[in-house]
Amino acid sequence: MNIGAEKRKDIPAPIARQLRQEAGFGCCKCGLPIIQYHHIVPWSEEQHYRAEDMMVLCPTHHDQVTKGAMPVHEQRELKSTPYNIARGRAQGDLMVVQDYCAADLGTVTVVGEGPFLRIHGIDILSLYLGAKNLGISLKLFSETNDLLLQIERNVWVSGDPMPWDIQADWQKLTLRQRARKISISLDAKQKPPRIEGEFWYSNQKITIDKEKILIHGRTAIGLAHLALVGAGIDVDLERTAISTGGAIIAWGNRRERLWRARDHWKKMQAGREGKASPAE
Repeated sequence: MNIGAEKRKDIPAPIARQLRQEAGFGCCKCGLPIIQYHHIVPWSEEQHYRAEDMMVLCPTHHDQVTKGAMPVHEQRELKSTPYNIARGRAQGDLMVVQDYCAADLGTVTVVGEGPFLRIHGIDILSLYLGAKNLGISLKLFSETNDLLLQIERNVWVSGDPMPWDIQADWQKLTLRQRARKISISLDAKQKPPRIEGEFWYSNQKITIDKEKILIHGRTAIGLAHLALVGAGIDVDLERTAISTGGAIIAWGNRRERLWRARDHWKKMQAGREGKASPAE
């Protein structure tokens, strides 16, 4: 049997995570978070998953290595001083291809532009409609108010200190603070994009899971199976409020609820534009 020709198994998850962590969650050469796992000691010579003899590279620089254009000593240097570790952060872009302003937070659909989630006066989640895409801005804090991640109109940057793990591609972003604890999961392949996570600021916690938005406090408040149109959630230790000037749409079918919310948002916009126009 030709051992070198055996089918390669998936890289073990702990080794993959270790390689992401030591590289600062991006290509060792350029920092791009779209990564592949490279064997510095080639798989064809020895079948192994030793982290000390592997590294992460973006597809372009992985191709450069596999075609012999990056010698082993340079690979070792890059592994020892990765780009993101040297600059102290990870960074990437999200591509949210959507021509209307909406996102799913659990079973709650938010529709419209501007802030949708605020905690103690801090904008945690906002949406903006660009020329050809949807813009998402988001701040993710730890329980101790450390900034773990910030997204500013689809450009994301890790906070300080670096998180336990980040996995990213052009349309997905997942950050974990520790094993089995996902702090945020953003999936822009879904339409509208789906956001789940655990959001903290100044001892206030809001959980968004597959089913609901849960606002923790003296009395927990849950929101599910509805749409907020031009309306946001404003939370502090004393109160929870849904901002005025918008609408709440409760409708059983998720897709129909989205359509009705979009139509209502368009009418709201048209009404505002009509009021803003000078009288003839």
